[in-house]
Amino acid sequence: MSPVFLEMIYMLPEHNKLVQVMMFKLEDEAPNYPKSQEFVNTIKNSLQGKVLNYRIIKEEFIDSEKYRDIVSEEEDNITIH
Repeated sequence: MSPVFLEMIYMLPEHNKLVQVMMFKLEDEAPNYPKSQEFVNTIKNSLQGKVLNYRIIKEEFIDSEKYRDIVSEEEDNITIH
């Protein structure tokens, strides 16, 4: 098991000209990434919009200067839209 990022790009049905991006970090097992695949299938079945694309990225390929865990760093300053 190793850390991976799962990025999903999808459209909401009420705003069909906008896309939304979700990014999650989880522990998964290469090469098939079963937890990530299960998560994607769950999201696909629960979203009313269409999932346009998703990708699984090994943590070693993420630039740590651009991606960081803001929840643990700035928990009091998070605004959810």
